[in-house]
Amino acid sequence: MRLVCVGTGSLHDELLSLVRDLGIEDAVRFVGFQMDVAEWLNLADVTVLPSFYEGLPLVAIESQAAAKPVVATAVDGSGEVVVDGETGLMVPPGNPQALSAAVCRLLRDAELRKKLGRQGREWVCKHFDEREQIKQTQDLYLAALECATQGMRKPAHLVQTETKRSPARSSDVEGRR
Repeated sequence: MRLVCVGTGSLHDELLSLVRDLGIEDAVRFVGFQMDVAEWLNLADVTVLPSFYEGLPLVAIESQAAAKPVVATAVDGSGEVVVDGETGLMVPPGNPQALSAAVCRLLRDAELRKKLGRQGREWVCKHFDEREQIKQTQDLYLAALECATQGMRKPAHLVQTETKRSPARSSDVEGRR
């Protein structure tokens, strides 16, 4: 088994030192930033995303699009992409035992790996399809426009109430002059 770390980050030097200290240089590779992530995903069995915080984890979307199951920590945006038990496995952040157990489970169970990978691809194609994203964005703008234009018109019950009060106010004002 080999671990390939694609990308860069603030922990790079610390992780490199840890790999040296543990004497596992033959099993771990740091390949840095890569332009064509798809080629690296084709080599992978599993994608691991052990984040403490995430926005929208693009690596999880890319991995699932490549039919690779994802083990991710249950933080922020990860749950928007990884559906626990359906498209991948979610574990608590900061729990290396749970992370390790989830990764080992997928590495030992080829059928589960294939099932989650297949379902992940279907899920990403459905929810992150370019046409679907455009449609959802368009629907959002149309709903916002509808709310904004309705907000500019006064509801009928307010117009009637104001009309009934207007004469009283104007006569009160005229009477005070």
